Amino acid sequence: MSETTSRPELDISYRNLLKVAIPISLGGFVQFLVTITDNAFLSQVGMNVMNGAGLGSMLFVTLIMLGIGLASGAQIIIARRYNQHLPREVGTVFSNTFYLSIAMSIGILVLMLLTMGPLFEFLVNSEVVRQYMTEYMEIRFFSLIVYIPALVIAGMYMGLGRTRVLIYSTAVTALVNLGLDWVLIFGHFGFEPMGIQGAAIATLTAEVINITFLWGYSMATGIFKEFGIGAALRTFSWSQSRHILKISLPIMGQQAVALATWTVFFMMVEKLGEQELMSGQIIRFMYLLVFVSILGISQSTKTFVSSTIAQERQDLFPVLLRRLIVINVGGMLLLSHGMILYPDFISGIFTQDEHIQMLTRRSMLTVYPALLLACFSSIFLNTVEGSGKTRYAAFIEVTSSVTYLVLTYYVAVVNPQPIYRVWMNDYLYFGMIVVLSILVLRYTNWKYQKV
Repeated sequence: MSETTSRPELDISYRNLLKVAIPISLGGFVQFLVTITDNAFLSQVGMNVMNGAGLGSMLFVTLIMLGIGLASGAQIIIARRYNQHLPREVGTVFSNTFYLSIAMSIGILVLMLLTMGPLFEFLVNSEVVRQYMTEYMEIRFFSLIVYIPALVIAGMYMGLGRTRVLIYSTAVTALVNLGLDWVLIFGHFGFEPMGIQGAAIATLTAEVINITFLWGYSMATGIFKEFGIGAALRTFSWSQSRHILKISLPIMGQQAVALATWTVFFMMVEKLGEQELMSGQIIRFMYLLVFVSILGISQSTKTFVSSTIAQERQDLFPVLLRRLIVINVGGMLLLSHGMILYPDFISGIFTQDEHIQMLTRRSMLTVYPALLLACFSSIFLNTVEGSGKTRYAAFIEVTSSVTYLVLTYYVAVVNPQPIYRVWMNDYLYFGMIVVLSILVLRYTNWKYQKV
């Protein structure tokens, strides 16, 4: 006899979709505020200090995409098992994924510490930017040990559709990070000014507090007891882990390729010049702001798609996807209006250089319509993922990214163009994801995929 737990009927009303998505998005928004404040602080120390930290952060985010892929795989399976009324299997999936995340984080950390020097020399032309990047990442890499396991805890909550805790954890993390940045970067309360190393220490400390908060919250609220996680953590199942990896590995590869593409893009932009790189970093911040909404809806898409299949309500998909797209477009328009209405004010937060502001202004006008296309691409791609067809999603991402990088290499390195023209490649990237995802959704049996 299979164990069961009560579970209400699937609710895909706008209210419930927002109930799941908004906490994820708010958590991302707080992180965005921290990121933009960090870089505003570092820009006061120096343009190349900000560039070094920016490139280092992008490399870090590329690496943790492996962890996000692992957590996303667990999220899809947990959503499926929860809606199939199998609570103990939820606990087993979480515990095995948590142990896999620890092993992964240690492996990545060791690899980066061993290869950091030659890797940075290969990636970055400017010796000054490279030096600052090294100072930052020598400390920042150690947060991998806590950041990736914390992603798995967050993935569990997203799979269960109980995302409010993510607001709390992100707010606590952000406040600690922000306060320590101010103290350590500039030197307050008796501390010596530490510049870029202070920013790295602040972030590492905040991420340790984040996982401590999530773990303590899970114990205090009875989540561990509800799903038998305490008992599950005392064992490790190779068969369960292989199943998790079967779902997760394509997402891990897909996410790593996506962020590696983003990182390589900026490495190519760096070759256009330090002013172009600074302009590109400002555009990156605007992308991060808009993706606060897009990523929140994307994570929710995986949960609702997997839950809909688990409850055998395939008839709901047309309405579900339409509502997710409407919310996604609305969030994008809300968060991106500054790119059209006051671009110089935004760039003025980071620089008073008129040439950089001109490059940034023209880049924002170029990027803005591409963000609308991203609203559709994210829903379609995450529908493919959430159904369990993660290999198809990986193929879509890899194909789109490789095409994007080839064209970017031509317009940024072989035949250098102004930075605002280089950004036009985003239309190709998001457009390819839309077309390829629609083909998968049209011609495969994704609505009945088992995981």
